[in-house]
Amino acid sequence: MAPVGEGTRELGDLAAGERVWVLGPLGNGFDMGQLSAGSGRLLMVAGGVGVAPFPLLMSQLAESYDAVAASTRPEIVVLLGFRDTAQSLARGPIDDLVPRLQQAGLPCRVEVGAEDGSLGRARKVTDLLSRELQPGDRVAVCGAWAMSKAVWDVCSPVPGIRVWFSLEAGMACGVGSCHGCVITLADGSQARVCHDGPVFSGEQVLGSVKAGPNDKGGQV
Repeated sequence: MAPVGEGTRELGDLAAGERVWVLGPLGNGFDMGQLSAGSGRLLMVAGGVGVAPFPLLMSQLAESYDAVAASTRPEIVVLLGFRDTAQSLARGPIDDLVPRLQQAGLPCRVEVGAEDGSLGRARKVTDLLSRELQPGDRVAVCGAWAMSKAVWDVCSPVPGIRVWFSLEAGMACGVGSCHGCVITLADGSQARVCHDGPVFSGEQVLGSVKAGPNDKGGQV
């Protein structure tokens, strides 16, 4: 873990076996119906700590497709971008779930890049996405605002693409009361990331928006 604030420092100081109090679930998540609709592939795109929601999503996919006809099962491609080799250790839970998806009849592969070149040629996750993206793909994204905007720039010109973003923002209360995570949507209205999100479609947040959410580079 890379502490970036008081909350993550306290989490990083926890010892094995300590108990924590958790309030949840809060907000929304990736819509399984939307991700499963159509005949294209499903791409999961994560930058750094944005890898966090995808192990759960992969588990849900394995469960939901276990009894589905093989002809309707999409290929899943997981694209992970990290700063360096140390940060890339966060891929562990993703790698552990690939066999489970394959057992459910879902073809799945993982591509990883590091910005410092420690995992081969220096690459950002958007470099991986530019190489992989095909018309008709569905894309689930989580990462800092700059990365999300770059992903949208890659995806939006491609025909038939649907994109959903799980946004990062500074969240204090988690229930929409403090309004500390408010963002301006593409239509000019405002939304609370913790309550109305964190998952929004690309059209909702980036259709015509010029300024991003009040993102602090992934602080929690």
